[in-house]
Amino acid sequence: MIKLFKDSFSGISREVWLLSFVTLVNRSGAMVLPFLSLYLTVAEGYSLSTVGMILLFYGIGSFFGNYIGGILTDTIGAFRIQFLSLVVTAISFVCLSYLHSPFSFAIGLFCTSLLADTFRPANIASIAVLAGKEMQTKAIGLNRLAINLGFSAGPALGGMIAYTSGYEWLFRIDAISCFVAALLLLYIFRQQVMEEGVRKVKNESEEKPSMKLVLKDRMFLYFLLLMVFLAIVFMQLFNSLPVFYKKELLFDEDTIGLLMAYSGLLIVVLELPIIHLLEKRNKMSLIALGTILIGFSFFILLFDDSIWIALLGMTILTLGEILSLPFIASVIIDRAPERLRGRYLAFMGMAFSLCHMVAPLIGMQVATHFSFQTLWQLLMAINIAVGISYWQLRNSFTKH
Repeated sequence: MIKLFKDSFSGISREVWLLSFVTLVNRSGAMVLPFLSLYLTVAEGYSLSTVGMILLFYGIGSFFGNYIGGILTDTIGAFRIQFLSLVVTAISFVCLSYLHSPFSFAIGLFCTSLLADTFRPANIASIAVLAGKEMQTKAIGLNRLAINLGFSAGPALGGMIAYTSGYEWLFRIDAISCFVAALLLLYIFRQQVMEEGVRKVKNESEEKPSMKLVLKDRMFLYFLLLMVFLAIVFMQLFNSLPVFYKKELLFDEDTIGLLMAYSGLLIVVLELPIIHLLEKRNKMSLIALGTILIGFSFFILLFDDSIWIALLGMTILTLGEILSLPFIASVIIDRAPERLRGRYLAFMGMAFSLCHMVAPLIGMQVATHFSFQTLWQLLMAINIAVGISYWQLRNSFTKH
């Protein structure tokens, strides 16, 4: 086991490690998103339907943030975009903590997510460049390890802070972590940040990069459609599931934070060894299996209302996440032409952002008008269909 864990980290470049450390610092302060639905229902007293509408604005901002971030990554550079995004996001979180009416908070949340998610395509693109093709999936796994290690600390600490000091401190700590991460990025990658600039097309006869070129890739768009359904189900982890824990299972914020932290710790321990063992297997088949496991993790909540079932469900969800999300990013990078990499990754981010809009509406509306039990059955049915569809693509989704 020790050798397996050691081999899982071998071959990853120093630069990837450093960029992942910057990500770790940023994500260690990520406390707002995991508790956003609880903040709006418990601290602000909004109804579930109002919360769903407010979270819709997060998704809209994220959608346009990924779109802008992908274009800017392909034009002025990935490292420069990451630095600027972190700085302005820090300012935005501070401002967001002072907004209390549903309309003003929704607009503030839109601006915050737009600024924050310009970071995503740039971050993945820079990881791909620093890692090289052979270490690509491992490097993505390491970056996700950093995200989830931070995500383990963030919600656990955030739950205690919300319980003892109040929700407003979550916004302040998130802002501080963004600003510190920006300073670290500038210090470690200052040459890239300073020297990146507008890129020119090398071959004048070559069609200029644009989003239209990505839209011509019909197989990729079908892949994204499947990913949208998968992400709608997965994102109930941040929307419906915390509310279910609080209102149906009567868990306090501290317990909910620890459950989410447990998921992050599992990813830290298991993700890279699993990627190391399975990286030679068909990636699309692994995505299909992970998709079905994510659906089953919600379905299992029908069996009992104990903490042990909640823990088992979180374990299965995390294993499904490990088998799907890192390989989704990897197959998209494999398919994308290099000069369009940022735009392909932007479409991936935009698809996830679309789910930030749709997932809260679906989850909260189904739970309100029917029940959480009906919602869990619906999520299972969706992911079975998506998993089968991914499996059918296992031999046809190659370089475009």
